[in-house]
Amino acid sequence: MPQGAVITTPTVTFSTLAKLMGPSTPVGQASLLRGHKYPTDGPRRSYQNAQQQLVDHLTLQQPFNPHAGLRPHEREVVLALSQLGVPVPNGAACTKPSKRIPHWGFAGVDISAFPDVDLTSPSGLGAMKVHFGKDALPRGVGPAMAALLHHYKSHVLQQANVLPRHCLIYEARTGALHTCGSPTRLLINVQAACQLIVALWPIL
Repeated sequence: MPQGAVITTPTVTFSTLAKLMGPSTPVGQASLLRGHKYPTDGPRRSYQNAQQQLVDHLTLQQPFNPHAGLRPHEREVVLALSQLGVPVPNGAACTKPSKRIPHWGFAGVDISAFPDVDLTSPSGLGAMKVHFGKDALPRGVGPAMAALLHHYKSHVLQQANVLPRHCLIYEARTGALHTCGSPTRLLINVQAACQLIVALWPIL
């Protein structure tokens, strides 16, 4: 069994939840969840510095700088972002989310739904999360993440006038942009994924 920190309460990001809402294998499920239960288990490639550049670019209009002491995998992402740009809805202002927003507790699972930036426009609110990983998101995961982000902001945080079309998931390396439509069976799928997480957590 992995040594080090152990998270006893089932806790996942909304990207992991979205992946478990779609087709997955038992091996893939365990691999996804072990990284959350044992956060120090093995090398973890962080995109923290690239993420900070993204947030500063969107909120402070600072240019991307791929030479600012980044690790190779972060430099790749920042170069892609500088070449592809980051699509923001017309008229929307980007701000840093509050670090004090709570997790979403659902069916025994703590779900982190923290976006990279919040979006505010004359027509309503939204948010954006950027996927930095080398592998593209599996089919259906991006829209599911956008739907989860919309549900979290509108129903958990109870923010008024959160626009589905302004809840965005952007893939930094490919430029793919995923939006939230009108998801059906969202909470049914969330319930099923959370039941799976709770069942697997003690035996990981």
